[in-house]
Amino acid sequence: MNGPGGAADGAGDDTHGTLDPTVLEGLDGDLWARVLPHLRGALHDLDDTVVDPAVRRLRAAPTSRLATGRARRELCLLVQRDDRVRRAVETRLEATDLPDALRVTLAGGAGASGPGPAAPSAGAGGGGDARRLRARALEATRRADRAGARLREVREERDRARRRLEGAEARAEQAERDALAGRSRVEALEAELGELQERLAVAEEERQRAVERERRRGRGEVERLREEIRGLRRDDELRRAELQRLRAPRRTPEEAPPPGDGTEADRVRPARPTRLPGTVTRGTAEEADLLLTPGRLVAVDGYNVTLQHRPQLDLAGQRDWLVRRLATLAAQRRVRPVVVFDGELASAGRPRTGAREVEVRFTPAGLTADDELLFLVEALPEDEPVLAVTDDRELAGRLAALGVDVVGTGPFLWATPG
Repeated sequence: MNGPGGAADGAGDDTHGTLDPTVLEGLDGDLWARVLPHLRGALHDLDDTVVDPAVRRLRAAPTSRLATGRARRELCLLVQRDDRVRRAVETRLEATDLPDALRVTLAGGAGASGPGPAAPSAGAGGGGDARRLRARALEATRRADRAGARLREVREERDRARRRLEGAEARAEQAERDALAGRSRVEALEAELGELQERLAVAEEERQRAVERERRRGRGEVERLREEIRGLRRDDELRRAELQRLRAPRRTPEEAPPPGDGTEADRVRPARPTRLPGTVTRGTAEEADLLLTPGRLVAVDGYNVTLQHRPQLDLAGQRDWLVRRLATLAAQRRVRPVVVFDGELASAGRPRTGAREVEVRFTPAGLTADDELLFLVEALPEDEPVLAVTDDRELAGRLAALGVDVVGTGPFLWATPG
């Protein structure tokens, strides 16, 4: 790299060839922006094996850093002091189509405002005219460049507007086609909907007629089955009553109970319904105790009792607990307990104890324990006394209408041993 003396030797040349390095730092922003790409290209044109760290650093610097400030000054000084860099830059500029005014500025410094060789005085003859011509040419070049840039911007805006317009027209045409197709589809769907509504109305009328026919046939079939079940229940209860009578032990005169002593229990006579003394309060354990007379049928609403008094047990445990309690009652009071549980599938879990003393029933499909209890009572002779145990008010009312004595689950359990 040459020292400062090298730059002084070159100052004797008026034009410095294609480039006067001293004018670079004085270029304004627009001219520097046009020259900078050629300067960067010249740095990369140098042989990598002979470049020094300063060249490598400026090669790696981004364009934004070389545009102003310290990096720009370093680049200008490098071009001034290093002949290889200056020749590479000149080679680049000679091969580039630059405006004549810009070339004059780079060669002679007419457009530079920074340091450089002193300009000749105004009295130096034609030198002043040449500088004015170069200045005018440079200004004309700048205006032409700005006009060209503005023209390119206008053309780009025009092209973008044209493309947007074409796109909008295409979208409008497609939207119109879609609207036409949509209207056609809507008309077709409306026609199809009208046809479907007519068919649906006809099908609904047919369905209602079919439902009514099936409802009438179903009611008749249910009534026939209920009557058949009542008959079967009556026959079964008669057979059970006869079997109970035959199983009852025969008593000798010595075993006959002593005559009544005038207590409340002696004045209770089995009937349907049972007539109790006026001093007995309904819904009490005393009433339940008086109604548990020997030979009486005791019909129990199974889960109505267990779910209130043993809810902590599972269903099988609830059934076992209630059947054991009824078995003890049957043994001590000689009553005939019948307990009804909902659900035919539960028959697989039939209680293990009390099978002989207590009759356990599970309702078939479509029937509830309430229905089974009503069928049980209706199948009995009208004068046979029955005691029902439930807290279901509706069931209690229907049983009471048949002459059945009804007690709640609480009083019943108080009156039974357990």
